[in-house]
Amino acid sequence: MATADVITTIIRRNRPGTKAADMYGWPDEPFEEMDSTLAVQQYIQQQIRADYTNIEAILESPEGQDEGVWKYEHLRQFCMELNGLAVRLQSDCTPTTCTQMTATEQWIFLCAAHKTPRECPAIDYTRHTLDGAASLLNSNKYFPSRVSIKESSVAKLGSVCRRVYRIFSHAYFHHRSIYDEFENETLLCKRFTTYVLKYDLMAKENLIVPMDETQSPPLPPPSPEDSTDETAMDSETRHLQNRSINLLLSILIQIEVFVLSYQTHLPEQIAQRLSAIISAVSRQRYFSCMSQPVNTLLLQDSVSRYED
Repeated sequence: MATADVITTIIRRNRPGTKAADMYGWPDEPFEEMDSTLAVQQYIQQQIRADYTNIEAILESPEGQDEGVWKYEHLRQFCMELNGLAVRLQSDCTPTTCTQMTATEQWIFLCAAHKTPRECPAIDYTRHTLDGAASLLNSNKYFPSRVSIKESSVAKLGSVCRRVYRIFSHAYFHHRSIYDEFENETLLCKRFTTYVLKYDLMAKENLIVPMDETQSPPLPPPSPEDSTDETAMDSETRHLQNRSINLLLSILIQIEVFVLSYQTHLPEQIAQRLSAIISAVSRQRYFSCMSQPVNTLLLQDSVSRYED
C-alpha cells in the first residue's frame, strides 16, 4: 500500500503565549519565494535576526527590488526598533532632567509636532518624533502601497531620517550608558548611519555620533580663556546677533510651512537653495566673535511639520 505524501505547512507567526526564547522559530525563506505584500519587511527582519552585526547584508537589496520600497521599508523598521531605545530612555530622560532636546551643548532642536514649533522636553520630543514618523509612514495619502511608491513620497524619507537621528544623538551625548547598552545589542545607530549615507538621505556633517574610535565627536564650546580682547563682545551685541540669526531662520521656516500648508511645491532649484541656506545658517554653531554658544539653533527641516 502506497504511503501518501505529507505536505507540511510552515506557519510563520508567533502564536499567543509564545515565550521570547521560542519566537521566530521557523526556518528562513528565500526572498523570491515570499509572496506576501509584506515580503520586503519580512525579508529585512529575517536578515536582522540572522546576524544583526552584518549590516552590509541587511542593507543589500535583493535583485530587482524597487529601491524606493526598499528605503521605505528599512525606515519603517528603524522607527519600530527605535521605540526600544525610547522605552529605555524613559527611566533616565525626564522632563525635569532633560528640559530641551539637545545634543551636546551646541545643538538645540525645536519640536515640529506643535502648531508653532517650539522647545520640548527631550523625552516628549522623542515620542512626538516617533509618533509623527509612524503617522507619515502609514499614511494612505503618501504611502498607499507596500509594493510601489511614488517618487514624490520617497522624497519625504530624508526629512524623517533627520528627525529620528536626533534621538540617537541625544541618547549618545546625554545618556551614554543607556545608548551603549542598546547599541551593543542592536547596532541600530551604526546601521542607520550606514543606511542614510548609502542612500544619500542625510548630509555627512549632520551625523555627529561617532561610529568608530578614530572618529572624533563635535568640538566642545570654546572656553572664556580662549577669547581675546578683539573678539570679546558685550552682552547687548551678543543678544542682538542671537535675535538676528533666529529671525532669519524664522522667516525661512515660515516659507517652508506656507508651502507645505497649501500643498504647493517650489521649483526644485529654489527648494534646494532654500534648504542650503537653512543648513548653512544652522551649522554656524557659534558666532566667530562670541565666547559663549548661541542659545537656540534651528536645524535644517527641524520645524517642517509632518503632514496628516
